[in-house]
Amino acid sequence: TVALVNAGVQYLQRRQYAKAESLFRASAKLQPGNQTSVNNLINALRDQGRYATADSVIAGARKSFPGATTFNQLSVFSLSETGRIEEAQASLDSARKQGDPRSPVFATRQTAILARTMGRYAEFSTYWQQARSIDSAAGRPSPLAFVRTNQIYALTDLGLPADRTVAEFDAAVEAMNIESRPLVDRPYLFFAQTYARVGRVDKAR
Repeated sequence: TVALVNAGVQYLQRRQYAKAESLFRASAKLQPGNQTSVNNLINALRDQGRYATADSVIAGARKSFPGATTFNQLSVFSLSETGRIEEAQASLDSARKQGDPRSPVFATRQTAILARTMGRYAEFSTYWQQARSIDSAAGRPSPLAFVRTNQIYALTDLGLPADRTVAEFDAAVEAMNIESRPLVDRPYLFFAQTYARVGRVDKAR
């Protein structure tokens, strides 16, 4: 199963989704209790735009692995990606009320992202701050530079001015001193994309 899953991931990265799907299906058949195989199968189906089939696999996985949160999350992704916004919102509202000790921040963060997608910046800001508080309480505070990045994306998505937030992002990136981090943990590309998004080509380079 490990070989099948790893080979499938390689095919996913090459955008050979059908081949990846066949390997993930073989892995799941060989070891039905392997959640990783099913998770990757769902992603391969989503990558092909086969959301109805993905939904069917997700429904089966939620029954087979009732204690797993991954498939509840994948269900939300499937709903939002196919424009079923009200269903996605209802699912997230329910998840926030019920709580999830294994992934306490997911529903709040996704609610913020959904609000951003729908152009509701004030709502996005409220839920994003709540998500930050949850992460901080769990001992996993988000670096301020990442917070500013999400604010920049939200503002530019809506065509709103972001100069002040970009200046705050500059300061946060400098304070983060990413060169002091292990090379593999330095978010160069992520920050370059953010600068490129606001036309700061010099910084992006």
